[in-house]
Amino acid sequence: MFRKLLSLVVLAVFALPLTAVAQEEEAEAEGLPNYTLVISSWACDISHLGEVAEQYRDTVLPVYTEMVEEGLVLNWGTYFHDWADEWNFNIYTVTTDKEAFFAAVTEAGSRINANTEDDAPNALLDYCKSHKDGIYVLGPRTQ
Repeated sequence: MFRKLLSLVVLAVFALPLTAVAQEEEAEAEGLPNYTLVISSWACDISHLGEVAEQYRDTVLPVYTEMVEEGLVLNWGTYFHDWADEWNFNIYTVTTDKEAFFAAVTEAGSRINANTEDDAPNALLDYCKSHKDGIYVLGPRTQ
């Protein structure tokens, strides 16, 4: 039993990267760029989720709107789960590649800091206690 399980785990470890490469190749064959999608997920106190959303709408959305208009980011937004797990506030960013994402995050941070008072409250850090990030390469998809 253990050998069978170990064999499956080893197979999965080697098969998953090959699957990702195959998806990238399929997207390229379809003429679609392999953009980078980054998702930042936060576990927030549900009773303060409205405050987090409002602060992001007022403070962060205008910065990313400018950055999309400037071509630094392809798309940016937030979403909240209606029925899911503890990761109830999520931010997504789509860029041409990982390097563009890291440059965009740095630029956004500079712009947000320039527009925000040093002692301004930060709803995200005040009400969201856990955080995780994922960086993905977009594969086959609709136009």
